[in-house]
Amino acid sequence: MPLLLFLLLNNTLLAQPKISVKSFERKDNDSTARLFSPKKDQNGDICAIIKVVSNQTGFTWESDGLGIVAAEPKTGEYWIYVPFGAKLLTIQHPQLGILRDYMFPLPIEKATVYMLELTTDETIVNSRSVTINSEPEGLELAIDGKPFGQTPYVGNLSFGNHNLRLQQGEKRVWKIVYISQIGGQTSFNLSFSEQSLDKNVNDASIEMVAIKGGTFQMGSNGNDDEKPIHTVMISDFYIGKTEVTQAQWIAIMGSNPSYFKGDNLPVEQVSWDDVQVFIDKLNAKTGKTYRLPTEAEWEYAAGGGENNRTVFAGTNDESNLGNYAWWGKNNNGTTHAVGTKKPNQLGIYDMSGNVWEWCSDWYSADYYLNSPENNPKGPASGSSRVMRGGSWLSMYEFSFRASSRSSNVPGLRYYNASLRVAKDL
Repeated sequence: MPLLLFLLLNNTLLAQPKISVKSFERKDNDSTARLFSPKKDQNGDICAIIKVVSNQTGFTWESDGLGIVAAEPKTGEYWIYVPFGAKLLTIQHPQLGILRDYMFPLPIEKATVYMLELTTDETIVNSRSVTINSEPEGLELAIDGKPFGQTPYVGNLSFGNHNLRLQQGEKRVWKIVYISQIGGQTSFNLSFSEQSLDKNVNDASIEMVAIKGGTFQMGSNGNDDEKPIHTVMISDFYIGKTEVTQAQWIAIMGSNPSYFKGDNLPVEQVSWDDVQVFIDKLNAKTGKTYRLPTEAEWEYAAGGGENNRTVFAGTNDESNLGNYAWWGKNNNGTTHAVGTKKPNQLGIYDMSGNVWEWCSDWYSADYYLNSPENNPKGPASGSSRVMRGGSWLSMYEFSFRASSRSSNVPGLRYYNASLRVAKDL
């Protein structure tokens, strides 16, 4: 009989408080706009930065006809890049309401920093009341990897994604739910088929995507270690649809080294050496021949295979990166459940962002000068191993390009280092 998970959300939001501006001033000693983080407007001039200070998050922004060039969340601040001559700013928040057409009291100059401090006289709600029931009752409940006793459960969950897991003996089922700030459904009836149950926790099933081999141009004219662009031929292979999860790692290794906890979160704080032990045990348990992807296989799959290749995994548009990747501008200070962003054109998730992924190759900055054309496997030796994909900590878009290379020592354990497995077809 399938397990049923009933999630009832009760909207207990407070009345919307108002946003107001406490102060606005020019910061002549702040050279951020000129030296450290310059952005140019459509006329080629360096933008001004409005640094908006608030102890709240979740704001969106609109400007006058001149527009906003970029808006970047920082710790305790938002940096709003506006062109020379901007006159006003509209500030919106789903709970705090709208401050419409705030007129800047000072002229906005090129390459200049201004500080705008927001205030509100009310405390906003950052969670909603949640009731979790199951059939049968009395199942063990975990939320975001932490035990919450048995169902039924009544309590609050903060806004955003949460990983719910129910367990009955060796049977487990989990579901990612999103707690919205306002609107949306207030009652959910979530059912899980028998096929979705993990009947045997130790079977560590890993969903793979078959990749048709072909020829592509590897590398780019970006960083020096991506040059020269060269022709590479890749044979057919399988690659993991997602990064290896903590549930899969625990099923094989019996422990969880990750800093952030959650069954569906990618395992992290695993070194290249740790990964080899995991793969050996995985193969022994399953009778299969999993391995790490080569660097060439990884880039081929991330960019979309032989045809219709993209700069990032799934898109050519830098401004669209957040739809495909968890990265420094949308991470909320943590890794995220695998497969919750859009996949690339081959149906593979999170190849840009979330966590760096180890590849099998030794790293050499000039390897592309002598790389073989057919299924290159990297140098014969080295001191560091290749890592690809960028992570939730990476703030710069170039880290998430399919061609971008990185490396680290094989013994590194860090909370943005993970893996995705591959296998011969």
